[in-house]
Formats: sequence, structure tokens, C-alpha cells
Amino acid sequence: VCVAEGGLHIVAVHLDHRCEDARLRELEEVLDWIRVLGAADGPHVLVGDFNAVVEADLAPADLAAVAAHRQRTGWESVRFDVAARLRGLGYTLVGEDDPTPTCWAGTRVDHIWSKHCTSALYTVFPPFGASGDHRAVAAVVTPCL
Repeated sequence: VCVAEGGLHIVAVHLDHRCEDARLRELEEVLDWIRVLGAADGPHVLVGDFNAVVEADLAPADLAAVAAHRQRTGWESVRFDVAARLRGLGYTLVGEDDPTPTCWAGTRVDHIWSKHCTSALYTVFPPFGASGDHRAVAAVVTPCL
């Protein structure tokens, strides 16, 4: 991390993998900590495994496949509440136009969400051998306050 001046808070997350309501509760805890740190009004990014899909990432056929998989496994139906909550708070999804899958299920659940920043580069790394079930994401993010 290199910041020329001003500062940038980076918060890593790993949210629940099965339940959107649990993810929303965990996200609210993270957002509370961001407020406690005094970072809510300054440049910051949330990065990591959100285990949450973004509606724009899924073509109708992909959405149907994900929904069928979740039904077979007894998981909840597909929801987009985490992304909607972050957007509603003014966060921007870095790499919005690159829905490259980041997990074994063929969906993008590893994200970088920024607030009061601009991004110039976004990339999804190739898989790290057979041991990982997610792909790393990275971005160049510049604070803009």
C-alpha cells in the first residue's frame, strides 16, 4: 500500500458463505468499525470474500444455474442485498465492468468496494494451484478527498 498523502483505510472482510442475512449483519458490524475508526467520511476500501453476488454480473442463464445449484444444496435463493446496501451507502464496486468469476461456483464473490476513491486498474489473478477455491483480486485505488 502506497499513499502519497492524506491516507487510505483498507478493511479486509470474509462474510458468511451461506446466508445473506448473516452477511448483512456482519457487514453492518464492519461499517460500525469503520465509523469508530473515523474512516467513514474519508477514503477507504472494503476488500475480500463477501460471498455475495452482484446482480449485474449474472446473465439470465448464469442466474438460473446459480439458483438451481443453491436449490440443490439447500442454500437460500439468490439475493443481492449486500451489493444494494453498499451502493446505497455510496460505495463503488471496483472492476464493475469485469465480472470474471473468482470462486469455484463460477461467480464473482470476492470484491473491492471503494468510497471517496477512484480506481485505475482492476485484475483477477489466476487460480493458485489446487488448494484454493477463490481467486485473488487487486486494484490500484487513489483517494480523492
